[in-house]
Amino acid sequence: MKKLTISFLFISFVFIISCKKDKIENECLTVPQEEECQDIPPIGWTQTGYQWTKVLPYYETPHFNPNNSNELVFRLYENSGDQFFQLVKYNFTTQEIATIYQGDFAFPKWSKKDWILFSQSDFNIYKIKSNGDSLTQLTFSGNGASADWNLKGDQFIYANISNNSSIILSEDGIPLDTIEGGSLPMSWQHDSLLASISPAWLYVQNSNSQELDFRIIHEINSGGTTRAEWLDSDNIIWAYNDGIFKSNIISNETVLLQESCDAKVYQYPTVSIISNKVIFQRTDKELIETEVNKGTATSRMFIMNFDGSEREEIILPQ
Repeated sequence: MKKLTISFLFISFVFIISCKKDKIENECLTVPQEEECQDIPPIGWTQTGYQWTKVLPYYETPHFNPNNSNELVFRLYENSGDQFFQLVKYNFTTQEIATIYQGDFAFPKWSKKDWILFSQSDFNIYKIKSNGDSLTQLTFSGNGASADWNLKGDQFIYANISNNSSIILSEDGIPLDTIEGGSLPMSWQHDSLLASISPAWLYVQNSNSQELDFRIIHEINSGGTTRAEWLDSDNIIWAYNDGIFKSNIISNETVLLQESCDAKVYQYPTVSIISNKVIFQRTDKELIETEVNKGTATSRMFIMNFDGSEREEIILPQ
């Protein structure tokens, strides 16, 4: 086990009054705004797009231990010569950080039964104990991605990339159900509902495919969306290029918690119900003045309250 010193840097807020119809409908409130956050200028239609070089170490997709708010896991790409990603576990109290797995994996999710779920480059789903033991392959069809546990940790769901559906399985990989019409990453931290986000909508649907309950909560119209996560049975936290938002599924009200731009994009929230904290990965993009259509992408992690207040950066020394 490696030990690294990890500290928190408090980020000050600039508060503004924002009432933008293209961001929030019928809502005008004071929200923290990113300092000097300007959108990346659009690229010419004859060009293929910007080329972003990751600034290493690059860490992403954090996820809380549901049993201990002092722990989380995340994916780390540390050196340019590394062949695989590292699955890293970090303890806020002891400040210990350990690599528990190395491979070409994505989207680790920690269950109440202490299993960490992830997809591999072979598009199958695996689980591993948080101490790095008992790596187990759960699917063999080669069509799985973006898996998530349910609240109890006795079932999981994954997106079937071969068709527009999602598959529900037992914790041991036994198929239980299929949900047609949805193959995006879904959050299942709710008794009965799944939350998902697409470039067009934030929506929820019933986890029982026999009871179709597809409801649009908020329209988005953006290509910069990632994941949504449940804060509780009624509220979802999510983000895209314009910032961090909270939506209530009962009132269908959406509020802006943190304004941002496509140069500083919040992604992949993870929620701790124990501490009422949420962590976001943020990708900061900056163009290189001396290069044409090239820039750098730096990953950062921020922890904050459910309302976006008391935001602090988690800083890992390089």
